[in-house]
Amino acid sequence: MSSPWVRGFGRLRTWSCHGWTPALIAVVQPDAGALLPAATAMTVLEIGFALIALRSGDWALRADAAVALLTTRIARDRFPLGLYAITHERWWETTTRPPHQPDLALWELWLRHRELLSSRTAYAAVPMVWRPVSAVPASEGEPWISAAEAAAESLRWLCHQHVGPDSTRHRELWTTARIVTAMTAMLRAESSCVTGEFDYALRNRLHAAELYAAAGLEGNAAAARCLAADLLLFDLQRPEEARHELERVADTPNPPRAVACLALVLKAAAGDRDAGRAAARMMPLALRSAKGLFDELPTWLPFGSHLHQEIAFVRLVEQRFAGIAGTLGPGRPAQARARSMYSTFPDRHEMPGAHDLRQALQHARELLESGSPAARGIAEDVATVARSIGDLPGEAQARRLLARLAETERRWPDLTAELLAVVDLVERLRERVSDGDTRIDLDLTAACAQLIELIVDGRAPRLTPADALELAERSRSRLLLEVFGSSVSPELPRQLARLQERERRMEQGRVRGGVLPRPGRPSSAQMDIHPAHQRRYRAAREAVWAELEASGPLGAAYARHRRGAPATHGELRAVLPPGAVLCELVRRGPRMLALVVRADRPAPVAFAVPLDEDPDLLPLPSPDGPARWGDPLRPLLRAVAEHAAPGETLWLVPDGLLHGLPLHAVEVDGVPLGERNPLCVTPSASLLRHRLGRDRESGVRRALIMADPGGDLPHARAEAHLVGALLPQAEVHTGGSATRSRLLERPGGEPYDVLHLACHYGIDHAEPSGSALRLADGRLTVEDFLPVRLDGSLVVVSGCETGGQQYRRGNELIGLTRALLHAGARAVVVSQWAVNDVSTALLMAGFYRELGRGRPVGAALSEARGGVRRMSFRDAVAQCERLRNLSENRQIAVRLGHDLAQLRLRAGDTAGALEEIRSLLPDTGHGCEEHRALTDLKRQVRFQHGRLSADYALPAFASPFFWAPFTLVGDWR
Repeated sequence: MSSPWVRGFGRLRTWSCHGWTPALIAVVQPDAGALLPAATAMTVLEIGFALIALRSGDWALRADAAVALLTTRIARDRFPLGLYAITHERWWETTTRPPHQPDLALWELWLRHRELLSSRTAYAAVPMVWRPVSAVPASEGEPWISAAEAAAESLRWLCHQHVGPDSTRHRELWTTARIVTAMTAMLRAESSCVTGEFDYALRNRLHAAELYAAAGLEGNAAAARCLAADLLLFDLQRPEEARHELERVADTPNPPRAVACLALVLKAAAGDRDAGRAAARMMPLALRSAKGLFDELPTWLPFGSHLHQEIAFVRLVEQRFAGIAGTLGPGRPAQARARSMYSTFPDRHEMPGAHDLRQALQHARELLESGSPAARGIAEDVATVARSIGDLPGEAQARRLLARLAETERRWPDLTAELLAVVDLVERLRERVSDGDTRIDLDLTAACAQLIELIVDGRAPRLTPADALELAERSRSRLLLEVFGSSVSPELPRQLARLQERERRMEQGRVRGGVLPRPGRPSSAQMDIHPAHQRRYRAAREAVWAELEASGPLGAAYARHRRGAPATHGELRAVLPPGAVLCELVRRGPRMLALVVRADRPAPVAFAVPLDEDPDLLPLPSPDGPARWGDPLRPLLRAVAEHAAPGETLWLVPDGLLHGLPLHAVEVDGVPLGERNPLCVTPSASLLRHRLGRDRESGVRRALIMADPGGDLPHARAEAHLVGALLPQAEVHTGGSATRSRLLERPGGEPYDVLHLACHYGIDHAEPSGSALRLADGRLTVEDFLPVRLDGSLVVVSGCETGGQQYRRGNELIGLTRALLHAGARAVVVSQWAVNDVSTALLMAGFYRELGRGRPVGAALSEARGGVRRMSFRDAVAQCERLRNLSENRQIAVRLGHDLAQLRLRAGDTAGALEEIRSLLPDTGHGCEEHRALTDLKRQVRFQHGRLSADYALPAFASPFFWAPFTLVGDWR
């Protein structure tokens, strides 16, 4: 596509042997003076071309192609600056760029595309049919990506025009379009890695892998998947997803040796030591080990590098292997401990900025392990360079390394400063990411916990306990808080209505998949591979928020709310009612840090409690277990209880797996903590602004009760009828009328005050959104609750393990409770293990009896637990008989009688149990399920007859297994 004079100049260079011919003639024939200026000019030009080629690494660089690009429609459309400005800004600055910056210039990208794909069908027509893509906004940071995407769009446009009658040529054209799009996606992924937009980097690499595979470039597809796995492992710490991608690489027939070795190294980093030993046997890699990859498509895939392609790829594999070599032990092959010749000259073959920094950081870590003082200087240099090029991930890693050095040298002020810098950098990274799952991976927990420990130990004099509380909130369920902020919009005064309306329209930049993030699952969001869109929406939204903040306190509070900013100590103290105590627990190694907030104290109380045993290993209560449970947690909860008088509500924000333990069952001052102090938990104290900030209306007006949809839970059905009798305006649906459609349709506009569900619950630990309640007309999954609105409701899910959750970083708890809170429930009561039918029915009867008397939810549940714990066998049998004798329970009287006989057997009354069974057997038919169950129980009773002595005064449900399975999450009032 060059002009005739440019092509003529290129031919002249070829004929003159790139300047050597006139130079030799001028030397051999000194009398030919006319040749001397021409020889000098040609020599200077060739030296310039050689320097540019050496500087850029593109040995096939051609001056005529560069000039041709500057005069095409493409350059004029993307850079309407004039020829001189284009030449200066997009050519000269590129060739004189600093060594640590990758070459991202439009002209070089276009030259690569042209060089690689000039033989492809219709590629030469792109400059003529150039179609700028308005849907992909250009930005100063990546005009080259926008132009390359427009080139791919031009090819796709040609494909849709069905150019040429030959279907083979049409398929070749589609292949070319896929390749160009894939190359652009790989370059976009590299840019997103440097800026910290890891969600876009991952999507682009996976998108490129699919396109390469569709184009028949299996080696490049495997390399793209390896790089996606590399991102999942080292930047997002998602080993399960990385293994999934590497399994797909393993299916590639005969991958290039370097790609196969990289896949093995990544498997080793994900925990497969056998793969690491296999990779060690392949080391060191020969330079030609990447030849197959670049023979298939000769471009540098991972980084758009301006350096030698094969060396750069092989060096990447070697760097990753060096990172996992220590896990293989001293027995790895000798050749794996050797370094290849080209890896000893890093300055000769530099890599682009972000990956140079990672290499330097790895070297600094090795020096730190060996005790060398040089590690600090390298880390500081990396932090400075990363900050200068806007590489937030690189700067954050350097700051973490500097924090480790400061901790080792006991420089506490420096450690505090570095950790605060890490927190700030991760916060900025989170703002750049729109995918909910990736935001979870950008975790602040470790840095915040260490800072809180420094504050508690008095080693951070500039920080106060109030700062410690705010740091704790910055690491607690931030994604859920951000989702709440974006979904709940408080009303503003009329003068701010215009700004509020503008802000509400900017939904494109919101967090996606924040309620039930599903790692590794494709969604519509995965089709968004252009980070420029998100940047534009984010900038516009930030501009509106800045205007709101400048408008006054109301606007500033609204902006903080919509951002999902964590609550400050002042905000929490202002909304904390009298008689309630907030306590945040933060795990830090073998110690638990506690932060206690009261409305009548000006500052939080911070203290640390050593843990003699790991609470994560504490087993749940069992039916035959002792009456006292949780002794390893007693010192912690005793220290917490000292800040709350008996009867005051204790609002706990646990840490990690403590969310799944019945903390209310731990004994304090001779009674369970939940009886001394009504207790509730929340994943974050900042949720108080959304779910606890409003006064609870007194009384229960409407209730919806659904139970025993399958007909196999007699006590759940009896429980439903009993609860319905205790509450006014209660709709009770059992059996076939307990349907998901009835719950989801919600006839009538007034919300229910109480929603009670007593049914089976199937928990899916791997995919929490697929966990489901079993109702009469099908499964009601956790995901089905997302569109349901439960404003003002107390939701009680009386079933087995209804509080089971997936524990993600940053105390993001994914499960039914999270979905119900998002749906608007102000309080949720769920179970932590498989519950006993009889004790659960009695517990719920006591709970709703207290609730009907006007008691707060927390106090009602506390009283009900205590009643069941202290209940004797005599009282339990009497209550079960009353349940069986209700007219609504006649159809299930036999099943209730079976459980009553079991209760008599547990009391040691074998004669009473046999008499109960004999009275029930005539009412059952031979061969039916009820008859078989009674017959089996009869055999057990006869076996125990004469060995037990009846004692109905003993407590029937002394073990916490019976009375402590249910936890209150949310509003305790």
